[in-house]
Amino acid sequence: MNTNEAAVSVLQYYIDEHLFEPKSNWPKDRFGGQSYSRWAAYELQGRIIEESLRLPPHLTITGREQKTPIEIIEEFISEMEYFSEMAEMNDNRRCQFIFSVAKETAKEILDLFL
Repeated sequence: MNTNEAAVSVLQYYIDEHLFEPKSNWPKDRFGGQSYSRWAAYELQGRIIEESLRLPPHLTITGREQKTPIEIIEEFISEMEYFSEMAEMNDNRRCQFIFSVAKETAKEILDLFL
């Protein structure tokens, strides 16, 4: 099992154990928070899988190395931070909440890899 496959497995285990499907009778904010956390985790899984499908650097024009799962997660955290700040500047509390939850979820996931 390579690094990316292992990362995808770790993420799936984390999702199964900690980010189970929210229940329809949960309070709206808790339901939303759990949903956004699940989205963030699945988004990270997708990005890691997508990166693992890149051709090796010697077969590409750019010669770019594949990003590691940690680099992908750190990049996602930066993106969510940026989007959260943009939402705050535009006084969009809902979007700020979504991106803040995603950022915190990604930070928790990053801790699994450090």
